[in-house]
Amino acid sequence: MKIIKELERGINRLKAKDPFDEAASNLIICIAAYCSEAKINLTTEDGKLNTDLLTRLIEDMPKVIHDLDDSSDAKQYFNHHFGQLALPLLESIKTMAMSVVRHFD
Repeated sequence: MKIIKELERGINRLKAKDPFDEAASNLIICIAAYCSEAKINLTTEDGKLNTDLLTRLIEDMPKVIHDLDDSSDAKQYFNHHFGQLALPLLESIKTMAMSVVRHFD
């Protein structure tokens, strides 16, 4: 949970302009938490954010999270923020998250 809180602070400094921006940021935080739990490195060899991997993981949501154990921090975070959303709305948030990730290229 410590990793999630640190990521939230970092992304929240960007100050979301609307609920979709905030939801996209939360989805990215959730994926980073998943990567931390699964010991997946989100950086490239030169230390930059691996945007290709992050984009693939966004595309694979929510399957990636649903495969986790219920005690997983990443799964609990996902369920807290996105658990009751209709799939079309989640797809819109995923699209927004992918556009946020493109800014890191």
